[in-house]
Amino acid sequence: MLVVCAAAPTWAEALGDLGLRLRLIETTQVAGTEGAATLATVGATLETRRALENVQFELVRSDGTPWTRPLVYVDPRAIGWRKQKPQGEGDPFEPGDALGVGDAIVAEFGVALPGEGLYTVVVRVSGEGPQGPVRTETMVLVPAGIELPTGAEIDGAVEFQAVASVEVQP
Repeated sequence: MLVVCAAAPTWAEALGDLGLRLRLIETTQVAGTEGAATLATVGATLETRRALENVQFELVRSDGTPWTRPLVYVDPRAIGWRKQKPQGEGDPFEPGDALGVGDAIVAEFGVALPGEGLYTVVVRVSGEGPQGPVRTETMVLVPAGIELPTGAEIDGAVEFQAVASVEVQP
């Protein structure tokens, strides 16, 4: 199953000190050593309104635990963040680096999800601003091996069937 989403709208500026956006780029079925899984490719954009030092990233599940077995662990330090430039690829950005006012960085990363269900992928960003610690997080829902309901129009209103979220315990 391949799910392609339109690009998220661009913001004129970050919301608060940090603006973090995630979007699902695609999902693909893969065979692994522990059975079939869905590989979700996620795009991330971080925009700043204040200078920020020692920028750190975390990739977690909705309950705050890291992605570990039976899911494939994704080390947030291995995600290839790059400074965003109007044309072409920007310079690499490493965890612990600093961002200036109005800077933006972008990345794409993959998360392997076992079985079928609706998964929540959360990215957290933190750093030190002029007035102290700054932190934000956001999430993206990933359908793995399931079709999301399209909704049915009934008397001028669109109704959807609920899809349960999946929480896999390590």
